Amino acid sequence: MATTAGQGTMTVRRNGDVVATVRTRVRVGTHAIRWNGRTSGGRVAPAGRYTVTITLRGASGTSANSALLVVTR
Repeated sequence: MATTAGQGTMTVRRNGDVVATVRTRVRVGTHAIRWNGRTSGGRVAPAGRYTVTITLRGASGTSANSALLVVTR
């Protein structure tokens, strides 16, 4: 991945629909991007299975990884 600053985006999906998007600036190193458990409209996301995709964009290219997230309430 990039050796300079870039853009980090976390997209949270449920059944293929985007529930929330979190954007942040990132630099080289380890980072945490946090989701507050709310939809983009501010409502608490219901319990269930979500797909979380982290996309990093920088001068040297783009990298994306996805993982399953299970929310329990």
